[in-house]
Amino acid sequence: MLDSKSRREETDFSLLDYLHGRTELNPVEGEGGANSGGKEDNLLITAVRDLKLRDLLTLPVGNLSNGQTRRARIAKALIGRPEVLLLDEPFMGLDPPTVATLSPLLGRIAASHSPRLILSLRPQDPIPQWITHLVYLGPTGVRQGTKDDILRELREQSLIAEPSECLDQNLIASPQGMDRVPATKNVLKRLNQKSKPRSIEGDRSNKQIAGEGKTLGEPLVEMNGVRVRYGEKEVVGGPLVENQNIQEEGLWWTVRRGDRWGLFGPNGSGKTTILSLICSDHPQSYSQPLRIFGHSRLPAPGKLGISIFDIQQRIGHSSPEIHAFFPKDLTVRHVLENAWADTFLSKPQLNASRDRDVDACLRWFQSQLNPNFSPTEESPTNQNEIFNPAERTQRGRRARKLNEHRAMEVEIEDFLSTDLDWADTLRFGDLPFSAQRVALFLRAVIKKPDLVILDEALSGMDDFVRDKCMLFLAHGETKTFTGGLDYRSRKQRGVQESILSAVGRVRFQGLGEGQALICVSHVKEEVPPVVKEWLVLPEAGSGLPMRLGRIEEPLGDGILKWGDIWAK
Repeated sequence: MLDSKSRREETDFSLLDYLHGRTELNPVEGEGGANSGGKEDNLLITAVRDLKLRDLLTLPVGNLSNGQTRRARIAKALIGRPEVLLLDEPFMGLDPPTVATLSPLLGRIAASHSPRLILSLRPQDPIPQWITHLVYLGPTGVRQGTKDDILRELREQSLIAEPSECLDQNLIASPQGMDRVPATKNVLKRLNQKSKPRSIEGDRSNKQIAGEGKTLGEPLVEMNGVRVRYGEKEVVGGPLVENQNIQEEGLWWTVRRGDRWGLFGPNGSGKTTILSLICSDHPQSYSQPLRIFGHSRLPAPGKLGISIFDIQQRIGHSSPEIHAFFPKDLTVRHVLENAWADTFLSKPQLNASRDRDVDACLRWFQSQLNPNFSPTEESPTNQNEIFNPAERTQRGRRARKLNEHRAMEVEIEDFLSTDLDWADTLRFGDLPFSAQRVALFLRAVIKKPDLVILDEALSGMDDFVRDKCMLFLAHGETKTFTGGLDYRSRKQRGVQESILSAVGRVRFQGLGEGQALICVSHVKEEVPPVVKEWLVLPEAGSGLPMRLGRIEEPLGDGILKWGDIWAK
């Protein structure tokens, strides 16, 4: 029976009802849906067990996290016993342990040919060991054949890294599901020596890491023992263990100006709930020991509360949930302008400066946002090609006949006069999935908010586009990739100063020192290099403590490896 406190609407149906097909508002008594009884029930039991859905069966579907929802959809598809099962990016949004569980399940299905499987994968997704054939859709054309032949050909052409440089390539190939070395005691000891959790004297709520010599900024988010429960199920809370073996109940976490947080944890560990509390979307944000921008949600004697609109004006947010509900009929320009609106469909508060900011972002990402874009001599629009002197087009060679300063002026004026009429007519819903994610990413960062929340915001993007967004987040228009339209591996891409920076025509400088970032991801490649602090939530119901720390180098490049994040 569903607990009433966990319902969002009276019409919410449980995950079990969803899997059985009982989703009608007023179902006829005695009708169990399309999948009830016999082999279907056995298949449901198997799918629920293998996809770790058993503890979620009584929860309303609306309360599931993004990763849990994806697992539920996969289970629903399997229970339908199709002849051919098409899974579009099935690993997106799933944590590594769940991927390690899901892959063997799909492998057994593939081996039985009931149903036959076709998977679409992103470049950062691990390729299951049981895959036999590949179709590679790349910038230079389509390749298809056996897996070994295609991978060998791509490596020879440096389109993918060698296995030793790309450990995630066979992430789920081992019997245990993950081909990595677990964090040993020595590694954990070094981690503790490098970034020791400690509280700040006089600030009991600050249970986070302070780097050596780091000046603490103004608190933007203060969680002083937050605990969220749905009935008997605790979603956020549990003990936080510090070096002195002191245990504090609930979540103690402070996000300050200048912080760059990575928020990690398995599906269902409470990441989405924490973000909904911060954004004041969660009803319990009124009753929790929580302060946002120095204010509680409810007014106190002599102190004003803070409205949801005041909160959201100071937060830039991109997530799969926003993507799912964002109006598809808005134009691309309206999507970016919506950053200054109170709701998806309300009128944004614009001025001349904000209009110029929108134009700057549209120009910088026009080759990613406009599917009809095609570079020509008259209207080059890929800034990598424009700003790389070694690979100029015919227009660039014409400019080289002038002196270097005049050539730069020509390039800048050509770039700044680019026709952006396409953004006034092209609808958000008509964009490819990757381009939609780019538009929502820009919507989150364009107004330079106090707090930027990127909740799997870079998932679903092509790898080159994803890296371009991360470069833009860190450096704005001041840096660009070398090599023009080079879609090769990340290690082969250089970074150089843009001409806009050289001539002082930059509008967006990247994430500012006064801004804070919270990034949620299950994939290492989607974690921006600017992330310095990390908080790992335990699996719900495990009884394990949270873990947090600070790193001085991009995740995976220094002492802290991606596998250490997920080590229990």
